[in-house]
Amino acid sequence: MQPAKNTMATRGAMMIKQKDRQEYKLFTNQLKNQIEKYDIQNQFSEIVFLCIGTNKVIGDMIGPMVGERLERETKQMQKYLQKEIAIYGNMEHTLNLKNANQVLSFLPYRYEKPFLITIDTALGKKEYIEKVFINSGEIEIGNALSNGIKYQSHINIKGVVGTYHHQIEENINTLKNTEIQLIEKMSGMICRGIKDTIKKLS
Repeated sequence: MQPAKNTMATRGAMMIKQKDRQEYKLFTNQLKNQIEKYDIQNQFSEIVFLCIGTNKVIGDMIGPMVGERLERETKQMQKYLQKEIAIYGNMEHTLNLKNANQVLSFLPYRYEKPFLITIDTALGKKEYIEKVFINSGEIEIGNALSNGIKYQSHINIKGVVGTYHHQIEENINTLKNTEIQLIEKMSGMICRGIKDTIKKLS
């Protein structure tokens, strides 16, 4: 989990309001454009989703919930792309600060040249709440709660669930008091958007 930075908007990141159909279409188009920059069909062996978060704090459940939903769609998505798809992180087996480096170091041994997409919760400005950011490159996970670690990624997707504070205790309280309905809606939207985007790429 990480803070959403103001610079995202100036770097071409896509922000979407969850309930707005037009923005949802922009989200899938932006995600498609980001993926197509990498020519995954010819340059990468697999697609690996790294769904970061915990099942112990409601506000930090976007990653695990998306992972849970994506696992049910894996066969269909593989059929679209004719490429292996792997999911790390779900509600039962979370991908978090404690095991993140272990999983990341394992990937080169398991996959030849994986295309990495990370999904994580973020805190940011009040006006960013319920929005999703898409960026290229690595992300830093966990720095809203402790010393974060940089995490390798080709594309990262971040859902903002609350306001970022400079005090760790306040950020923890924000995540603990996040409504589960918000997390379910945002994770459902992200999963649906990923599936629709992959279908477009086929």
